[in-house]
Amino acid sequence: MEYNNQDIYAVHPEVILRNDGKYIAAGFPDPITVVTSRLAPIEGVVLSMFNGERTCEEIVDLSSAMVAESSKDPMKDTEKLVRKLMERHVEPLLNMPRPVLAKKAQLSPGELNRIKPYEPTDYIVAPDKYRPKDFKLSYPAGILWLLTNECQVNCQYCYMHKPKMTKKEMLPWERLRELLYEANDNGLMGFYVSGGDILCYPHLFDLLEVMDELDFHPISIATKGYISPETAERLACHKSVCQIQFSIDSTVPDIADFLTQSPGFCQRTMESIRNSQKAGIKKVSAKAVITPYNIATIPKYYRDLKAMGLEEILMATYCKSGYHHDDRLFNHPEDYTWLDKQFDKLRQEFPNDSIQYQNGAPQVEPLSQEVREKRWKQRARCTAGRDMMTVCANGKVVACEQMPERYEDYIGDLRTQSIAEAWNGKEMDEYLFHPPREKFAGTPCFDCDEFDDCQSVIGQCVRNSCIFFGTRWAPVPNCPKLPAEPYVREF
Repeated sequence: MEYNNQDIYAVHPEVILRNDGKYIAAGFPDPITVVTSRLAPIEGVVLSMFNGERTCEEIVDLSSAMVAESSKDPMKDTEKLVRKLMERHVEPLLNMPRPVLAKKAQLSPGELNRIKPYEPTDYIVAPDKYRPKDFKLSYPAGILWLLTNECQVNCQYCYMHKPKMTKKEMLPWERLRELLYEANDNGLMGFYVSGGDILCYPHLFDLLEVMDELDFHPISIATKGYISPETAERLACHKSVCQIQFSIDSTVPDIADFLTQSPGFCQRTMESIRNSQKAGIKKVSAKAVITPYNIATIPKYYRDLKAMGLEEILMATYCKSGYHHDDRLFNHPEDYTWLDKQFDKLRQEFPNDSIQYQNGAPQVEPLSQEVREKRWKQRARCTAGRDMMTVCANGKVVACEQMPERYEDYIGDLRTQSIAEAWNGKEMDEYLFHPPREKFAGTPCFDCDEFDDCQSVIGQCVRNSCIFFGTRWAPVPNCPKLPAEPYVREF
């Protein structure tokens, strides 16, 4: 990468740099999660100097003190170091949405106002504490809080466990409030909420007030509940709310109402969308789950919502659920051929839109062993307990939002523990990273020579183990040491 010595860069205002004790964590909070990357301490120190005021030449001068005393040409070696770091960070790292460094001249006025001041000495890590291969952050980057198990509808395809919970069983609001301040004091990058339906949470607006006060990153609220004009205006007043996502599967009332098992749902949702738009919510979007019941209405669905002014319309095909699964909700393989053709037509009609559906077509034939092993080795690293913490309405900690809410799957309790205690506690460690091998007796995991690396380094999707085998103490369905079977068995 070529740069002029007088060029001015800044750490992108949407990036958060945090000294995690073991390395430097760089996080991009967005409205639904935090994407993180681990950086070497020297990267944190040098990057923190890019404050939108210093030139590249000044950064080189400041960095020269870090070059080894044995260097024959400190300035040349320093310039080489800075250049290497810039080459690495002016492009997005891995799955990060943006680069860490941004050229000041390319930032908008609003972004310029949000450039954060960083102190280079805050990013020094003691050599004996540096742990580049330990992917578990010392404190979570983000927390997803399932505020309530209550919901205004009863979707046939719901993937949440949602056991009934009394008011006494729910974590008191006062305790949640304390934990929000603890999280803020410890450098939490993103706080997110879900349910059930969070519109059923009695302290929602108290929560949003605290999030506003602590300047948490703005979030997206997903709902199937009714939003009145008054509620929409209240939501629009909070800077911590940047988006409302309405989950609606069809704009044909009978079909939408049938899938949610809630008469009048479609009409209420259409009114809620208009109320939110009128109130000035920054972004109003929608998402559909595609099943055999609504697949034929998807083209109409997309066009209808575009006509209402929605810019983002997400869609996902139904996949196996752990708690409310019904084979009748699977789409037939031939449906995907038809769906792909319809999406091609929509892309021609709306050339500026990114029109696609999540999950993709089902696997109907077993994969070859070679392909299975290759996919297994290339699987994404699980973020549960490494980057993200998920908390149930009762304050119990679980691996992710699709986990069962039961005693054997709780890995912390924020009624009695701080976030830091639960995050670094024995329960989470033995559940996610260093599980006793004997718990896997009778499975391929028990005597697998990759057991430690599989569990503690990359991790496996414990959610899928629970969904397919009823327990965390089992392999995941895509493990190549299991028999090769189609992922979807019935249509």
